[in-house]
Amino acid sequence: MKNLIFWGTSIFAVPCLRALYELNELRPVLVITQPDRPKGRTQALEPSPVKIEAQKLGISILQPVQVKEILGEIQKCAPEVMVLVSYGQFIPKECISFAPCGIVNVHPSLLPKYRGASPIQSAILQGSAETGVSLMLLDEKLDHGPLIAQERILIKQEHDGITLSKELAMVAATLLSQKLPLYLAGQIQPVSQKHAEATYTARIRKEDGKLDFSKSAAALSRSVRAVFKQRKTALRSYWRGMSSPH
Repeated sequence: MKNLIFWGTSIFAVPCLRALYELNELRPVLVITQPDRPKGRTQALEPSPVKIEAQKLGISILQPVQVKEILGEIQKCAPEVMVLVSYGQFIPKECISFAPCGIVNVHPSLLPKYRGASPIQSAILQGSAETGVSLMLLDEKLDHGPLIAQERILIKQEHDGITLSKELAMVAATLLSQKLPLYLAGQIQPVSQKHAEATYTARIRKEDGKLDFSKSAAALSRSVRAVFKQRKTALRSYWRGMSSPH
């Protein structure tokens, strides 16, 4: 059985952690996740969804403020491979060499499209007919490494940022559990992305919680589906330069 280190924080990563835990070929020996964060009116510290799941599964957990704090602990685990899913922090390049099979990154888009922080929302905003999940090897550039596998799904009219994220999380878990063992066995050879076709996304900001009624009805609908329901922000409308709550 091969040792595996899992990096993840958000709810999107939980199905992947659970799927890896259930594999016979691999053993998650360590979960690395973000520190507990203050939430709500009381600002009480709240653990990440991945931490909660790791505790249920009995897996050791590290929560560094900066990854460089735990480089020694990572090396001691002697992982065959590391898996990165929605971790939310930069991974130092020296970490890539700690595992013979590298760091497998799970990205919720059909790379090289929608590299970056908001691939799910961006696919809806831009009216894409399909999206998917990519497994790729991490390198020193943003979502740039060679591809191990991809799975496509259609974006339906009823999809919003939340429902599409949930569906992609389950697709990611299945794809990872099927393809990671094949990659580790040498049965899948990663292939370079078509970098000339790359597109990039930015982190969703408060300013994105606005509606511009000079846009088409279709564009407004995509904005509501992609952003407002997920951020739970107040709907703000902008008409002829004047703003008013809606």
